[in-house]
Amino acid sequence: MNFSVAYLLLAALIGGSIAFLPYERVGLRPPETHPWLWWRLVYLWGIFSFFHVCFLVLSFWLVENIALLKKLSMAWQLGLATLTAVLATAGWYLLLQQLGRRQERQLQADFNLSNGRAAPRTPSKQPVNQPMNPKEDVMKKIRLALIAGGKSDEREVSLKGAVGVAAALDAEKYAVTRYDPATDLARLAADADRLDAAFILLHGLYGEDGTIQGFLELLDIPYQGAGVLGSAAAMDKNLAKTLYRESGLPVAGWLMAEQADIDKPARLLGGVGLPCVVKPVRQGSSIGMSIVHKEEELGSALALAFEHDSQVMVEQYIQGRELTAAVLGNEDLQALPLIEIIPDSRYAFFNYEAKYQPGATKEVCPAEVDETIRIKAQEYALTAHRCLGLKGYSRTDMMLSRDNQLYLLETNTIPGMTPTSLFPQAAAAAGYPFAALLDKLIELALAGREQKE
Repeated sequence: MNFSVAYLLLAALIGGSIAFLPYERVGLRPPETHPWLWWRLVYLWGIFSFFHVCFLVLSFWLVENIALLKKLSMAWQLGLATLTAVLATAGWYLLLQQLGRRQERQLQADFNLSNGRAAPRTPSKQPVNQPMNPKEDVMKKIRLALIAGGKSDEREVSLKGAVGVAAALDAEKYAVTRYDPATDLARLAADADRLDAAFILLHGLYGEDGTIQGFLELLDIPYQGAGVLGSAAAMDKNLAKTLYRESGLPVAGWLMAEQADIDKPARLLGGVGLPCVVKPVRQGSSIGMSIVHKEEELGSALALAFEHDSQVMVEQYIQGRELTAAVLGNEDLQALPLIEIIPDSRYAFFNYEAKYQPGATKEVCPAEVDETIRIKAQEYALTAHRCLGLKGYSRTDMMLSRDNQLYLLETNTIPGMTPTSLFPQAAAAAGYPFAALLDKLIELALAGREQKE
């Protein structure tokens, strides 16, 4: 019995040490060191030990044949010793292997730093919505962070789009991990050195305004689309329209509203007139937007817009046809086919419901407009893309008035990304099926990183 107790103490010291090593002291986290081996085998070892002790206690009470008891006891101890040895050997081997790889990565990083280059990112596999496991050996795959959700009013749109993007991404090319900025920023930061690129699918505040882009810049993770400055400029409709105008692009007249205008809108009525459009400056998907036809409607429209943003603009209403022109590329820009947006007669304009309710809007691609209008609209989209300092892709919305004049409304830096969204429709008409479009955007993201380096 004394031998058994001594053996159990020794086994606990050897096998249990693997589970309780001070990983942080050597620069590792337990998730990096095969948790499926550590914890499951330690649990198995513990259960085996528990039943071993129970067997010894019961056998002394129930077995009268001492010789048989000793044989059974030795068999149990031999089995436990074998399991402990396997656990300890495998555990220490993998730990030393992990430390060796970490040292190699550090040496490579030091070498790259001394030569003025960022450390290379080696691709690895990652299933959607699963924790990252750097041990998985799939060197040819691009490890992609799919960032969707967030805290804006367009959260649900973002999450729905992410489902389609994840399904369309080629599993042979990409190892995809989902991140929701509302809950997963710390996890994204922890995984940064094991990611090759990010695909941002956030809309509205904290997604299209440069904030997540700045976060990814700090983490040194390349991403598709506009950078920090371009995203912020395009998100601010007042600033964007100012830049449009300075670049010679036509825009409808507008004024910035104040809270006091809710009760006394005479200043706005005198400057813009009726009908007019009231919209939050930093919202997307027409959230908080209204078209005002009567003076008494302006106050409530302003109040609605101020619920969604501290900055609100009032602009002249342009009656006509709504067009959208997409741009694809970094340095060599390609203007994609125009799309005409025709909301159902139930909707006064292309509002949130008209955008996302199936069948609520008719979209014609390519738009049936004169060739001169098509060329001019595409040129305007290219100019808007450049004057805002964008890259990768964008989609500029504009109105074609009844007298065939174009007026720019806004530019989207992260357009909707489902197979039936406007940008993918235009890309498909240009020869980029949805999956190929996603490949192209990720390729542009990685190319942008190479240009930086």
